[in-house]
Amino acid sequence: MPIQVCKIILVQACVRRWLARARYKRAKWQMAHSVMTLQRYVRGWLTRRHYQEQRRLAEQKRQEQEAKAKKGLQINMDNYVTNVHTSHVSPYNSVYKNCVLKLIIIVIMEVMMLIVSATYFSL
Repeated sequence: MPIQVCKIILVQACVRRWLARARYKRAKWQMAHSVMTLQRYVRGWLTRRHYQEQRRLAEQKRQEQEAKAKKGLQINMDNYVTNVHTSHVSPYNSVYKNCVLKLIIIVIMEVMMLIVSATYFSL
């Protein structure tokens, strides 16, 4: 083989090697970019799912607290009605005062719970 052909073959080999390296680097970068994109979407999905679960649990807890408060209010109201109707005494006796104080406290607690829940969900 003439020397010029050997030099041409050598140049062709160098160019092909350079092109192959460039293609390999581009494919490697595209793969890394694809992996990062996939990770980004999966992490976002997991975060949204976790947030929705936390929100659902908070709402469930708030509803349970409201149900407990309403149940407590109903029991105290029943006690108040029973005590007032069966005692047949003046409204200034201690049973009447205690029931009224309990009702006031329960109403205040319910209002506070509503304020706390409104503050929590406004964040």
